[in-house]
Amino acid sequence: MALVGGKVTVNDAGNFGGTGLALVMFLAFKKQDDEKAIEEGRAAKFEEQLAALAKLFPGEDRRAVRQKRIDSLKQGTVDAVIRTRKGWADQVNVLAPSIVAYVQANAEISLSGVVATLDAATSAGRVPDPADPGAPLLPPAAPVALPVTGEAGAVLRVA
Repeated sequence: MALVGGKVTVNDAGNFGGTGLALVMFLAFKKQDDEKAIEEGRAAKFEEQLAALAKLFPGEDRRAVRQKRIDSLKQGTVDAVIRTRKGWADQVNVLAPSIVAYVQANAEISLSGVVATLDAATSAGRVPDPADPGAPLLPPAAPVALPVTGEAGAVLRVA
């Protein structure tokens, strides 16, 4: 799996999609905003505003005006959500690739303390010299991939 900056797009309906770190960051913004909306009771406040509009324009003769104001309030709310999401996308589309580039340029992997161990069924590719049993083992003919295990494991450090 590669570390990818990615990109997020938000369409005019407010739907979004994306890839990489940008999408992860965008979803974090969205999650935080969703939680804040619940905490602040935004849905209940919106319903209160709708009810207040109905009281401002009572009666059957004012139904069209009332509905126009309600529709305007709803559309304004939708537009605000879309603007917010597009703002988040703009931010993460700048930050995520920069963060990924920084980490890729500065990350170091330390395998100190990690030991390659072989089970009995795995060959390291070295063979004895049949012409001289006392000679050191011959090196492998080609690179050999060894499974690495160990208590220390791999450590990622960013300098």
